Amino acid sequence: MKSPMTWIALSLLPFGMVACGITVNFPPTEVKTGPTVRQDIRVPPLSDAGAVANVSLSFGGGELRLEPGAEVALIEGAATFNVPDFEPEVTVEGSQVRIEQGNLELHGIPTLNDEKLVNDWSLEFGSAPLELHITAGAYQGEFEFGGLALHRLTIADGAADVQLSFLAPNRAEMEEFRYTTGASRVRLSGLGNANFESLSFKAGAGDYTLDFTGDLRREASVSIETGLSRVALLVPESVTARLTVQGGLSEVELEGSWIQEGTDYLQPGLPGTVALTFVIKMGVGSLRLGHP
Repeated sequence: MKSPMTWIALSLLPFGMVACGITVNFPPTEVKTGPTVRQDIRVPPLSDAGAVANVSLSFGGGELRLEPGAEVALIEGAATFNVPDFEPEVTVEGSQVRIEQGNLELHGIPTLNDEKLVNDWSLEFGSAPLELHITAGAYQGEFEFGGLALHRLTIADGAADVQLSFLAPNRAEMEEFRYTTGASRVRLSGLGNANFESLSFKAGAGDYTLDFTGDLRREASVSIETGLSRVALLVPESVTARLTVQGGLSEVELEGSWIQEGTDYLQPGLPGTVALTFVIKMGVGSLRLGHP
């Protein structure tokens, strides 16, 4: 787990990279902590029970846990924090739901005087159909989405350490699953249960594992684009898969039933099984094709 100072510093990295070649002297700014506060978060069910809730979750940095479990609410849980500007704000307008972290204005490099920032959110989702859009900075995330009814899932984060899983099948057909991240470590598990039509994964330098364990019910396409990174794709041997690699990839490691056919890679799978189609665009890095 990164220290609070680390995730604030990492969240500033994109701004530093934009200014590459330019010397910028930021004055220090003090981030003052206060008493640790626990605030309940609750979003009631939509008035239209058949509507798909469009949920936008904005989180700066810290620890974020998401899972099923809300029984009489669309979303319920709590946020624990010790900086007043981290207080979450909830807005509901029809089927549009926004849960946002309060604004912490940094006018320079933060100094904490050895005090530790606390920003820890834990939320549970109910069984109602939803589209979920997550925007986050540098943080640690633990997401379990199995058993939800996700029609669309998009995640955009900075320098992150994320474990995301579908331990049970998604109860809706997901039109699109899109994940964009910076220099991170991300593991996506149980993707066969996600029931998506298309998956787009874009990342910078980092370590990424995509595990397609689960009940794959329909053909799906997967697009992966990364920079200097290590990527592992784990596909059950029973699943038919074809993969095309583009870019300057320096190493492909094949395990189990994966074979190379010209410039493509193939896993035969069992007769009559649905297929996964991959297009991989990588800079210098390594790709491992294996099994869960």
